[in-house]
Amino acid sequence: MSCLTELFPEVSRGQEAYYDALAATYDQVAMEVEWRPNDILRPFLQVHCAPVRSFLDLGAGTGQTIQTVLEYAQPERIVAVDTSQSMLDQLAQKPFGSRITSLRSPIKDYVKGPGETFDLVVSVGVFEHIPYFDELFDPIVARLNPGGRLAFTYEPILPEVAEQREAVYHHTVRDGNAGFFFTMFRSPEDWIMDGVQASGLTVVDAGMSAAYRIGSRVVQYGFVGGVKP
Repeated sequence: MSCLTELFPEVSRGQEAYYDALAATYDQVAMEVEWRPNDILRPFLQVHCAPVRSFLDLGAGTGQTIQTVLEYAQPERIVAVDTSQSMLDQLAQKPFGSRITSLRSPIKDYVKGPGETFDLVVSVGVFEHIPYFDELFDPIVARLNPGGRLAFTYEPILPEVAEQREAVYHHTVRDGNAGFFFTMFRSPEDWIMDGVQASGLTVVDAGMSAAYRIGSRVVQYGFVGGVKP
């Protein structure tokens, strides 16, 4: 299945430009919309986060997920990957920023390339921006050490488009203030679980939880946590 970013490069360019523009105020905006998907990680981290010597954050942004992980583990090596250099610049200014190795790269390019392996790989609030991200499960799991753990969130498919459960549902969002268009990809829960299990990961935690608020609407995120045998 071809990735839309290969067919339409403006999809990925739009995401990068959007987050570059948002970077300076991202943490403030996250507070305003009650952004809390990292809370979904906490039960998993409490049980499965130690020991962690190396940690990879895919789509690290300004480092909110890294900050959460550091409440439960003190890895010797932390690698942060993001397409937005401006977001990584904000991450570098955090109190723990000097501990981070930051890499500006599309996630699919990073995980499909040669590289090191990790005890923990986390991706929060990111996969919904990647079309057909099930193609990444195998290369991401390959980046885990034996016994390594993967935890990620995704935005589930909406009930009103449930008839499209065999396809990735995507829609384009326009930020009126920034003037950027970006694309979201939503996926059915069973489609996600099938892809994770096919990659050889043993699922040890999964569920749904509130992630953020848009007006009176609370957006739910799906969560999957697994261990590599």
